[in-house]
Amino acid sequence: MAISESVAENLVRQFDELEAIEAILCTEVEWGTTAVDVEALKAIAFSDDRCSASAAVANAQLDFTLLLPIDEGSDAAASAAASKPCRLRLMLPSGYPKESVPAVMGCEHPFLSRNKELADQLVAAAQAAVAAEPVGNEMLLTVVQEVSEVTKTLLQQEASGQREMAAMAAKVAAAQDGSWRRMFYWCDHLLQGKQHKKEKELMTILQGSGLAGTVWFGRPGIVALEGPQDEVEAAAHACGRAGKQLKVKNNQAMPGAAFARHFPARVSAMPAAKADSLDIDAVRQTLEKLGLERELKHILGLEDLAE
Repeated sequence: MAISESVAENLVRQFDELEAIEAILCTEVEWGTTAVDVEALKAIAFSDDRCSASAAVANAQLDFTLLLPIDEGSDAAASAAASKPCRLRLMLPSGYPKESVPAVMGCEHPFLSRNKELADQLVAAAQAAVAAEPVGNEMLLTVVQEVSEVTKTLLQQEASGQREMAAMAAKVAAAQDGSWRRMFYWCDHLLQGKQHKKEKELMTILQGSGLAGTVWFGRPGIVALEGPQDEVEAAAHACGRAGKQLKVKNNQAMPGAAFARHFPARVSAMPAAKADSLDIDAVRQTLEKLGLERELKHILGLEDLAE
């Protein structure tokens, strides 16, 4: 059975294109078309004798999977995932590239297959990359590069999602083992105003800590923080390095973790009363709501004065 000049020309271009992709991108090819048919098609495509092909070979289409290496990038979690190649399966009709385009038979990555939404996005990206190229062009290299970039982006998204899940799991674990705490700190004075640079630095530290809490300005100053104990203590230590020493006055367990928060999710500021004095009534009302009214004198440092 004879293969037409047009089909033979397309085969030559198909094999040349695949060879170039293998060389440029270090891509491996796994053949879906039988090895016998592939070798027969190569022999016929690059030969002057195009009349000796069997019907099966003459009608064969190149069906293959490209194993695309993924650039690791700077994300450690995404880099681990990128050690596995993306598998892009294509089938080239006999009319490609002159009259038709590749058919996307599948596109997957082992680290994305467990997330259906990301897996579907990867397949859609491969299909869109094919659709974006005009018929008549050799498009495999462009499609492969686009799929590789999309895979890298999706792996980074997946890694980010895994980190968020790990952080949430750590917070849940912290809640279960009782390490979430509500801690009240005493400071000899916390004054408001642009001229008080240490207090300004304290607020910057606390509001950037991710902890919940409230700062009562005045003489003395009171700081309440809620969160994992190690993070609360680290924030208080940072305030000390900034020049405002915080003394622990009460350390209360929070069995419900974030669900048991009383204070704003971002540390807020309560102004001082007259003459820079502490608004004791505001502190008392808060302690009453938390069942800590008996701790008022201790938290205000009045017991220390009595001693």
